[in-house]
Amino acid sequence: MKSLLVIIIVIILLVGGWYFLMQQEEVGEVDIPFDEEATIDEDNPYEVAETVVPMSPRNEIMHETFNKVLGEVFGEEPKLVNSGDILALAYVVNRVITPEDASEARDLLAEEGYELEGTLTGEDLYELHLSAEILEQEYRGNIHAEFYVTEEGEETQIIKVLVL
Repeated sequence: MKSLLVIIIVIILLVGGWYFLMQQEEVGEVDIPFDEEATIDEDNPYEVAETVVPMSPRNEIMHETFNKVLGEVFGEEPKLVNSGDILALAYVVNRVITPEDASEARDLLAEEGYELEGTLTGEDLYELHLSAEILEQEYRGNIHAEFYVTEEGEETQIIKVLVL
C-alpha cells in the first residue's frame, strides 16, 4: 500500500512539474511585435534629454535666438536641458558637433545681432565670446557659447551659453 501511495505521489509530482514547465515555455514563446520607430537610442544624449524652460526674462530672449540658430545649424530643434544664472542655457543637439557647426552658428548669431569679440579653441571645445544688448543691458564679450566637439563623454552633443 505504501509503495502504491509513493507511486501516485511521484506521478502527481511528474505531471505537475511537466504542466509547470509547459506553462513557462508558452509564456517564453509569446511573440511581441517590435516597432523600430518607437525605440530610443539610450547612447544618444538627444534621445534621452528632458527639456526645461528658461528661468529668467534674459534667458527667454537668449533662448529664442539660440534655439532658432541651433535649429538651423542642426536641422532639428535643440533641447534646452538647463537654464540658470551664470549657465544661462545648455542645449543637447541631435548629433555630434563639428567645428563647422560652431562657425555656422557664429555667422547666424551675427545676423541676429550678436557681435563676435573672440574665440577660444581646444581639442574638443569651440568657445565664442559674444557681445549683445538684451533687455536694454549691454553684455560686452561676456556671453560665452561653448560648443563641445567630442564624440564621447559627458559633454557629447552639448552647447552651453554662459554669461560671465
